[in-house]
Amino acid sequence: RWPRTAIVDGEEFSEIDRQTIDGRDLILMESCRDGSEAPAIMVDAGTNETMLDEVYDGFHGYRRAS
Repeated sequence: RWPRTAIVDGEEFSEIDRQTIDGRDLILMESCRDGSEAPAIMVDAGTNETMLDEVYDGFHGYRRAS
């Protein structure tokens, strides 16, 4: 199932990385339209819940926010 894509608020995102942190399988996704020029989003793979919606520094942002 790699890479995963998702539509969030009408915009398509594509999976760029995945890590398990604190028992959560997290997916880092970037905009298909804007790529690395725009902030990424982070999604919980188990629940499909958006964990962070403006990620600039990969999984480091999740560690600081949690």
